Parts: sequence; structure tokens; C-alpha cells
Amino acid sequence: MAGRISDKIDATIKYLSGNTFRRQAGVFLIFIFISAVLWVVTSLNEEVQRHVDCKVNITHVPDSVTFIKMPPVQVEARVRGRGTHMLRSLFGSQPVVNIDFDKFGRDDRLVVTSRDLVQLVQSTIGDERLIQNLTPDSIVLPYTTLPPVRVPVKIDVTATTRPNVCLYGHIKANIDSVNVYSTGNLAARVTSISTSNLHLENIGETTVVPVKLIVPRGCRVIPDTVRVTINVEPVVTVTRPMTVTPVNVPHGMKVLLSPDKVNVSFRMPRSQRDKLPEVDVIADFESFNPDSNQDKVAVSTAVWLPNVFIETDSVHFYLNDDTDKDKVTLPDKH
Repeated sequence: MAGRISDKIDATIKYLSGNTFRRQAGVFLIFIFISAVLWVVTSLNEEVQRHVDCKVNITHVPDSVTFIKMPPVQVEARVRGRGTHMLRSLFGSQPVVNIDFDKFGRDDRLVVTSRDLVQLVQSTIGDERLIQNLTPDSIVLPYTTLPPVRVPVKIDVTATTRPNVCLYGHIKANIDSVNVYSTGNLAARVTSISTSNLHLENIGETTVVPVKLIVPRGCRVIPDTVRVTINVEPVVTVTRPMTVTPVNVPHGMKVLLSPDKVNVSFRMPRSQRDKLPEVDVIADFESFNPDSNQDKVAVSTAVWLPNVFIETDSVHFYLNDDTDKDKVTLPDKH
């Protein structure tokens, strides 16, 4: 192996020394290589600044302790040192700062002062790199050993749909209650936890979205996010003939309607097409003037219902004196 490398080097030298141009090019490349090596060595011996991210790990935490404020994931250190010392942070594993709960936890708070944090980070990264500043520069974490209070979740989410679909059922979250932790008895005064306000527009299919919960000050909610489901179904139109009932007919008169049935259309979710709501269709004579030449009367539903439509707005009627033997029985005025 060494012999083959030596042969290649000899062949390269002979090639470069073959004529004046190649000799000059070879000398130029050698000087470029030497300059690059010297530049790297000089740079590594100079002092430089860089950022080092140190992972935070809290040790010896009792099982009964719940942090109200979550610990930081990492501490960012701006350090100064020689380039040779910085290579370790470039190619080594991420340094870990271990914070002992038994040492720093007291009076329902874990407190790591700025001085303590500098010492912990400095011992982690080594003395050859000098810390310029830390972010965060200290750590204060309230915690509790009290059990949580279970409270219901209120959903503050609304939505509108495309014309060919509709909302079906209630907007629901994947969980109906959460645990609330706090120091003292604050959690006992929290009766519910609401989601953040969210409004979705023009949705065309069933949608599931994560929504943050609004956490009361001084509390921690677990979990702090819920998944909200907005069910959407295709809209179908169902049409049924329904009898028109006259109301408020003038005293002593009976009425015949033509037609006495009208088509009523229901726009509803496809899964509910066999569950039509109860609808009364009426022809109201309350504003009828017997001296007029009116021969039509408006029809409507007795109670307004959404997504219910009558295909005609009026029907013909015939009024006669109520002297016939067979009388038409009319409903009382509502």
C-alpha cells in the first residue's frame, strides 16, 4: 500500500516537473496548501466567541412534585475561548447542565440564581471557555405537592361551512376535563377551563384542530391543549307533501283551499334525512278583508324553522257561509 502511494507521488512530481509551466503551477499549489494550513492553525489559536446550547436536566425530583412553570429546555451560553477549545462544542455531544432539586428546591420554588447557574454551566463546558452571558440568566420554578383539581373544559370554537355541507352535532373536544395544579388553594377556585377563541370559515369536511387552553395565572393545566372535532356532513334535500291548515277564518265562514297540500323541503344532514321535524303548515286569514277581491292566502310554517322551505308562497281559497250541514272544524287562534 505504502509503495503504491509513493509511486503515485513520484509520478505526480515527475509530471509537474516535466516542463516550466507545470513546475510553476506545482510550486503555486504547494504554497497555496501551506498558506491554508497556516491560516487554519492561526485561526484556531485566536480567541473567538460562539453560542453553546446546554440541555437542562433537573435531578432528584420527588414524584409528588409538579412544576407550575415548566423548566427551560436548554440554557444558551455565549462563551469566549481559543478556536481549538471551541472544536469540542462543534463536534462533541450537547452538554447537559444537571440541577439538583434537593439543593435548589425550597418553599415551593426551585431557585437557581444567576451566580449558581454560571457555576453549573461553567463546570459543564469546562474552564477553558469563559462564559460571557447566559439566556436565561437564572431559573425560578414554582412547584406544588398538592393533588390536582379536575375541572371541565369549555369549548370556545365556532365554524361556518361551504354551501353543500352543514355542521352536524356539537363541536367536541377529545377530553371533557383537565387537571389544574397550583400552589395554595388557587386551583380549588377554578371552576372550568376554556379553550382559546377560534373561528373556522368555509370548511368542507370534518375537521380536527389542536386548540390551546387558557391557563389561569399561577396554575398549570395538564394537558394544556385539546383536539377539537368539528363534524361536517353533506346536505340533502328531502321534500314531503303536507296538509295546509287554515287558521283565523272569519266567524260564520268555512274555507276550502286549493291546493290543500303543499310541498315542504327540508335541508338537513344526510344521516338525519329519515328524522324529519314536526312542521305545521298554515294559511292565516288574520289580515283577510272580506270586502276585497282577494282569492289567495299566504302559507307559512306555524313556527319558523331553519332550513325548512315551502315551495309555494300562497294558495287559492273559497269562502262560504257556514250554513251547510257538514262544517269544517278549524283550529283556535294561536
